[in-house]
Amino acid sequence: MYHSTDPRAALAAASVGTKPAATRFAGAEYAKFYQTPPAENRHGARTWYARGQNFIIVYSDADNGAVLSRTSQPDEYVVLLPDPGAGAEIVWGNERVVVGGHSISFVPAGASSVTLKGARPRWCV
Repeated sequence: MYHSTDPRAALAAASVGTKPAATRFAGAEYAKFYQTPPAENRHGARTWYARGQNFIIVYSDADNGAVLSRTSQPDEYVVLLPDPGAGAEIVWGNERVVVGGHSISFVPAGASSVTLKGARPRWCV
């Protein structure tokens, strides 16, 4: 089926009528932040944390003007602003970017801060 120089030509052919092995998936898990008190309540932001398989999600319900900073962030992170009327100013190194609500931004590793703008924004990192 493949040319002899194509690496796929070396693959073993599947037997006709063979069914793939069944795979089981774990049930979904949910972090219901509205059912638990925030892990942090400071600087105008109420913040919850949850762990996924290969990530941490941080959810904050913050007041206008709240500053959320990271001094030694080892990895990039995402700022998700789900409310259309609530934006943010993101500062990383010498860069300063203002983003509108209903947006997603990727912030590189290192020191950074997010200043929330607008009426009572919610955001996720």
